[in-house]
Amino acid sequence: MAPSTDSQEDLPLLQPFRQQQEQRYASTTRTAFSLVPVHTRRDASRITAVAMDSQAQRVFLGLSTGQIEEHQVLGQPTPRHNAPTPGGDATPRSSYAGGGGSVCSVAGAPPLHLPSAPQAPSLRLVAGRRVSRHGVLELCCLPSVSRLVAICGDGSVVVSPYDGAALWVLPKVKHAVALAGDGTHRVPARLAVVVRASSSLGGLDSRTHTTGGKLFVFSVAPAGPPGKSSLLGGQPALQLAQVPIEEPVHAAAWVGDAVFLATASGYKLARRGGGSTGAIVVDVAPNPGGVP
Repeated sequence: MAPSTDSQEDLPLLQPFRQQQEQRYASTTRTAFSLVPVHTRRDASRITAVAMDSQAQRVFLGLSTGQIEEHQVLGQPTPRHNAPTPGGDATPRSSYAGGGGSVCSVAGAPPLHLPSAPQAPSLRLVAGRRVSRHGVLELCCLPSVSRLVAICGDGSVVVSPYDGAALWVLPKVKHAVALAGDGTHRVPARLAVVVRASSSLGGLDSRTHTTGGKLFVFSVAPAGPPGKSSLLGGQPALQLAQVPIEEPVHAAAWVGDAVFLATASGYKLARRGGGSTGAIVVDVAPNPGGVP
């Protein structure tokens, strides 16, 4: 049986729509990611830290003034189910809220669904709070307990609820350089904090150091009225472990039940073990280049 030529005859009719889509994508697409500005500061403050709770659609911005802003993510596309255009014409119809993709049909051919152009999200300011007289160096979300953790410019670490102005400073934590939340649904949540041994921080955006430090692991209770939580004895956070680290740590991340540490010479893994510290540190992979 000879192949049908209907699809070949339909190509000229579809060409205008294909050209339109190519023009719309020419300046916005890349092979991997497209970077689109979603927020611009209109004051003298600088954005020094960012954290996002994707489930709650919240973005937290840490500022050089010591404030934290909470923003809601807007502009996410909402698909619509479109039927083919009656009569078999080639009239495009919107398939995304606010415009975007289209669907058209040609006589004798199934409907052609054309992709929607990317819709850039935007941020809407919901609330703001001051957490320090210094700048905010790093932020970390703990979605399972609805808490936000911040490293301030003086090296202290503060814990606060998403919805509320209460602040709690982690005890015994000074000169913090890195944070890591476990990012799971565990309640209480787990928080890793890396501190350096040096006694001077050096100001905002100056956390480089040449000596080692310590890794603290905390259990963080769900947000609620102060002293009302039945977890952790009513305290927002409880220290679980402390382990010395012999060299500077640039970043930390949870991998299962262990904390992955990026150092100048390679990578280390901190996990529960024996000894008085309650944790051990082992080398994972050396890094001859000296760049984590």
